[in-house]
Amino acid sequence: MRVANRWIPFRGSRRAPRARLVCLPHAGGGALGYRQFTACFPEEIEVCAIELPGRGTRMNEPLVHDFITLVSALAEAIAEYTDLPFAIFGHSMGALLAYELNRGLMARYGRQAQHLYVSGMRAPHIPDRHKFLNARTDTELMCRVRELGGIPADVWNNQDLVQMMTATMKADFSICASYEYQDHEPEASPITAFAGTDDPFASVEEVRLWRRHTCSGFAFKAYPGAHFFIHQAYPDVARLICSHFDAER
Repeated sequence: MRVANRWIPFRGSRRAPRARLVCLPHAGGGALGYRQFTACFPEEIEVCAIELPGRGTRMNEPLVHDFITLVSALAEAIAEYTDLPFAIFGHSMGALLAYELNRGLMARYGRQAQHLYVSGMRAPHIPDRHKFLNARTDTELMCRVRELGGIPADVWNNQDLVQMMTATMKADFSICASYEYQDHEPEASPITAFAGTDDPFASVEEVRLWRRHTCSGFAFKAYPGAHFFIHQAYPDVARLICSHFDAER
């Protein structure tokens, strides 16, 4: 039995999984945010929802502000979980983390995902139109996040929670702002990209451009909704991921 890993606090009760799905959070998100997604998968697929430092079960740890530092720590933390066939999923900030994590795992451990799933994020070579968010006041920043649908009404009405979330959001936007795309050979892992038809953060056209970053198969699917369209799309996305795992058997 594996020793508990603070990066993956909620692995469920899968006794003999045949495959794993590593899920990386959006800015301000945590492992619990994937609870609904986890419930969409059968017993034989273990969903490993990542908990980043400074939130959720790791609230007492310092926040990370640098992209390279975070990806390096992630690769080291989940390397032991790549002993089974695995895929990586990430939404928004998590999509960039997923992409670079897959590269890091291959460079350091010679392992790569069977499939890479990226959601609600422009392709990595496209300049970030939203870096201005990092320079706004705390109030303006959180209002913008709320406009994107990232803060539920019950959280918005609790100022203690908003204050706590503000620090996390600022750290995560710093992570995104510190990301510098380096041109390199396309990924060997196939990529499937998901977009919201009304997402102001990542347009359908920007998400489609992920096709440039794989030399294997590429697929794209758009769903109705804004930036957090993925919450309603989870059942369909899970079925698609399961079909890919089945095809690889």
